[in-house]
Amino acid sequence: MRRNQGGYTLWILGLFSLGLLFQACQQTSADTSSVSRSENPTELQQSGAGRSGPLSQELDSSGKPKPAADATEEKQPREVVYVAETIKPTPAQLVSQDSKSRINVRSHPSTRSKTHHFGYPGDAVTLLQQAQGEGDVRWYYLRFDQSQAKGWIRADFIAQSSASVLPRQDYRPYNFDADPWLSSFNTTYAAAKQRRAPWLYKAPAVALKLAGYPNSDGCKPAEVTTTAHNANKVTVVIRNGPAQKEFCMDDSVLASQIRVDLVKENQIWVIEWAGGRYRCQRGRGQQDFAPTLCR
Repeated sequence: MRRNQGGYTLWILGLFSLGLLFQACQQTSADTSSVSRSENPTELQQSGAGRSGPLSQELDSSGKPKPAADATEEKQPREVVYVAETIKPTPAQLVSQDSKSRINVRSHPSTRSKTHHFGYPGDAVTLLQQAQGEGDVRWYYLRFDQSQAKGWIRADFIAQSSASVLPRQDYRPYNFDADPWLSSFNTTYAAAKQRRAPWLYKAPAVALKLAGYPNSDGCKPAEVTTTAHNANKVTVVIRNGPAQKEFCMDDSVLASQIRVDLVKENQIWVIEWAGGRYRCQRGRGQQDFAPTLCR
């Protein structure tokens, strides 16, 4: 009987030891999970930056993960209709008026699509595809050079490499003193400068105003690209036709490329130089882009 009691005691001790071991294993697993999912907002923000890679959780404005309730939102339909066109891989960088802002990288070319990660102004990227997305605005599907993360970003937050800009001699220079329509722009610009109009603070807006956009006909440029040479100098290239609506086309010019070089003076953008190159309608001049005017 005493022998049986000893065996019963050993059996109880064995079960107790197994319980302690199981608890220790649970604690180790919990510690490993907490290390891999840091609650440090700084670390989360760094892991979410485009230069460091995608983030599994969407962050709020303070850099903390949004509540789990957002998972329900993800199940809601986010329909975006677009046609993506593959382009030659083009080096570029992210740009923004606020150098500390975070630029959303989205799953589709629309602000209604999910933000999986983000980037910062100055991040080096490679453009892979383009599409007319939400609001008939051009978007680019790109890859971050450092992290290899991919996603869609609106074109106005992208500056292409200066290597993609043709030299000035490939354009016919504008004469701001002799051309009547350019003199009209000078008057418009001077009046806007006096009242500090908001469009003067955005280089693409100044270039588009020079090219006659927006206009009452509802015509829009085919593409607008901005190349940042430095913080105070950019080049904007505006491409028109031939994929535009028929009523937007000129009777002699089939397509055009307008280059506008701008410099920042007292926080507003000033045109330093501008010129154009043209592709003509059949029988009206050159069939490839050249600085010669169409007939």
